[in-house]
Amino acid sequence: MAEAAFLDKSSFIDFSLVNIDPDNGDDTDNYGFGGRFVTDTNLILEASYDQADDGTNDADTFGFGIGTYINDTTDVVVSYSTTDDDASGDLDVLDVQLHSIQAMAQGASVAFDLGASVIDAEDDDGFGVNAGATYYFNNMFGIGLSAEFVDVDSYERDTISLDLSYFV
Repeated sequence: MAEAAFLDKSSFIDFSLVNIDPDNGDDTDNYGFGGRFVTDTNLILEASYDQADDGTNDADTFGFGIGTYINDTTDVVVSYSTTDDDASGDLDVLDVQLHSIQAMAQGASVAFDLGASVIDAEDDDGFGVNAGATYYFNNMFGIGLSAEFVDVDSYERDTISLDLSYFV
């Protein structure tokens, strides 16, 4: 199942490396690493680092989070990230996220996410909210819908996503 690692309360590490080489313009190199550690007492510890460099400016983001499993199928994590961006200045985000999975009849389940954040940009403050749900028809196939709204002074971003997932 796509949510098996969450349900197993698994720890993990991840690494990403992306190089964008446009026909005209500078290359952009991004890399990042991070992880999540879940203790025997259901304490969740997260940390991450991301770096982006477009040849002229670079941005470094550090993040950490702490949370807990409320029960076997629900967790809550409070996280903080700070970005030092040469082009647009500093950005600090304090975020809380809730994730849960509920079993339904005949092997189906529904997973949902709720979140809110306080955003401190260089000279502006704002907030973000997000919500989403994925209906899993079985352990292999799911369809989801999510929305995110961000408002920081004169900057607004509304994102709605439709997701299909298939777990091999």
